[in-house]
Amino acid sequence: MKAVVVYAEHSEGAVPRSSLELCTKGADLAKELGAESVAVVLGPGSAKAAAALQSTPCAKIYTGENLPVDRYLAEPALDALEALLKELGPGLVLFGATNLARDLAARTAVRLGAGIITEASDISPKGGTIKVHSPKFGGSVTSEVAFKGGGYQVVVCRPNSFAARQESAKAEIVELPAPGPKQYAAQIHERVAQEAGKLAVEEAGIVVSGGRGLGGPEHFDILEALAAALGGAVGASRAAVDAGWISHGHQVGQTGKSISPQLYIACGISGAIQHKVGMRSAATIVAINKDANAPIFEFCDFGVVGDLFAIVPALTNLVKERKNAA
Repeated sequence: MKAVVVYAEHSEGAVPRSSLELCTKGADLAKELGAESVAVVLGPGSAKAAAALQSTPCAKIYTGENLPVDRYLAEPALDALEALLKELGPGLVLFGATNLARDLAARTAVRLGAGIITEASDISPKGGTIKVHSPKFGGSVTSEVAFKGGGYQVVVCRPNSFAARQESAKAEIVELPAPGPKQYAAQIHERVAQEAGKLAVEEAGIVVSGGRGLGGPEHFDILEALAAALGGAVGASRAAVDAGWISHGHQVGQTGKSISPQLYIACGISGAIQHKVGMRSAATIVAINKDANAPIFEFCDFGVVGDLFAIVPALTNLVKERKNAA
């Protein structure tokens, strides 16, 4: 294996935590495998993103500032990735589990004739072979999967599966050559960002989520106050999203986002398996629910049986008092 390559996403140069996590994991794997650690950032703003990625242990960063990835679908990024990976030679290629990265991962695997493993929660080299851990059946079991033979190996990693680490070493930045003229079938005329709060749930270290127990959209303000006091983000169950109380960008669960914050506070959420899948890896889970028999009390670390409309504001005031006293 010649290289461990990370496709690092960014938004106009802003790098999400997931890209920092992947670059750190990629560098650690490369060190164990005796391979080169590489990151790839493409499109306008990639130079700014590369500067941010220099704080990770990654050894080399390829940028494509002039690639028109902001004007077309996946094809420009796919062409650039294919060319670079063929130049670098067979290796391990890591993608995040976003819609765009999943699309790129699948297409890259086809172009390179590579195997692909999705929904990875951990990757480890054992005896020179890459072992990938992937949750199945809603997270109730975890499988260990390996690639057959050598060649290119593509892995799509779940967010918040690895810890990001900063290092003082500066990665070498290499600008990819400008692409030649090429026509693509589908062009992007407009991008509309979905509102998801000041801090996205997948980026937050603390998440305060609400469910059906809130009773309506007007009560999410008490969760927003607690999240603001804690410096966190607001999440939601599928029931709250389906009811139209809050946008899908906040949804945590099997059909929403999988997150691993340090603290997850579930307010008025019963704890169905579909929601559990998205937040079970949180370091500490606190549940507030008036139903003592709610399933969430079976797997939370701390449970409070009571009225969330009294408990959450009181907790918010206590947090503010402690912060002011500090």
